[in-house]
Amino acid sequence: MPGVAEVVVTGGQVMQCRIIVSPDRMTAYSLTICELVLAVEQALNDDRVEPGTRERVVREMGRLRGSSTLGELVLKSPADRPIRLKDVAEVRLGAAPR
Repeated sequence: MPGVAEVVVTGGQVMQCRIIVSPDRMTAYSLTICELVLAVEQALNDDRVEPGTRERVVREMGRLRGSSTLGELVLKSPADRPIRLKDVAEVRLGAAPR
């Protein structure tokens, strides 16, 4: 029986992670959108954070492999407890729109 010499995968969908921020929760934690964006950009290193008018789309997540991992990202650490991304935003992982 012959073996498989090579498998080539083509097509498929580009995955992205959307961060939907809650303005009310951001205010409650005294967190600015600039602080949030900077923390995400730093966590993703060389990955791209694409600016939008009302949203930023994170593509090519690199070492942060899923919405739950990104949700655990610490944005700020006041004395009582760290503020994580999931505390102020909904993080959705899915296929990028075509």
